[in-house]
Amino acid sequence: MRTFTQLTKQEFIAELSDCFPDVDAVPIEETKVDRNLVPYRVPGLKRVLPMPEFDAPTIRELRQLWRSNEDPLVRRVILEVVHGRRTMKEIEGYAASIRAEYGNSLIAMRKLRILVQDELRRAGETG
Repeated sequence: MRTFTQLTKQEFIAELSDCFPDVDAVPIEETKVDRNLVPYRVPGLKRVLPMPEFDAPTIRELRQLWRSNEDPLVRRVILEVVHGRRTMKEIEGYAASIRAEYGNSLIAMRKLRILVQDELRRAGETG
């Protein structure tokens, strides 16, 4: 039987002794995990690493990369980055027209506008 609850030796013995008073509970040493060394992981849950911080490439860097690299996959990624930036610019325009109509009374629109502005500022000047 496998349990996913990590217990110390004393906790294990105390837990089983409460449930089965006639049994002399002893953990199996080969499968023992020290919870101070190995962090607990939920079974079946895959770990997703957070994205590292990085500086967004400028339009000048993207153009230089386009000229220096003829790999179709690299060029496709560059086109996707440029397309994403242009889409953000277009979304910012739509948010401005909604803001002109309704003012700043729509909280979700305000948060969307701030998010788009932060992304555009992070990306630098788009071409």
